[in-house]
Amino acid sequence: MSRITIIDDENCTMWCYPEKKMIRHEFHQFTHGEPFNNILTQGVEAFKKYGCDRWLSDDRKLNIVHPDNYSWGDKNWAPVILEAGWKYWAVLMPLKTTGQMSSRRLIQYFSEKNVTVQVFEDVDLAMSWLEEQP
Repeated sequence: MSRITIIDDENCTMWCYPEKKMIRHEFHQFTHGEPFNNILTQGVEAFKKYGCDRWLSDDRKLNIVHPDNYSWGDKNWAPVILEAGWKYWAVLMPLKTTGQMSSRRLIQYFSEKNVTVQVFEDVDLAMSWLEEQP
């Protein structure tokens, strides 16, 4: 399986698996503001470029989505990723309770937009689930 590295810095590593139509990110630390927005922007650009329909979010070290980033994502990222054909989302939840609450809001939102979401504790299981989707 070929893998293309989209981002690899102190905040996040992001890969695209073109044959599997999948974007995968792993946050390395709490990230907010423009760096967070830039990560999601680069992700959606790769998502569209490679015809993806699934995303694996490893947010265990993210802690929380900052309210400003939540607002930005609602206005600028969500409409674009949904229009691009996002269908499946595997999530590794933040380890902190506040981050889990934030993630649950996002999961509910995207579930209502017909994205099939599954929460995992293991990245390999999350990858396998995404690979099994039609």
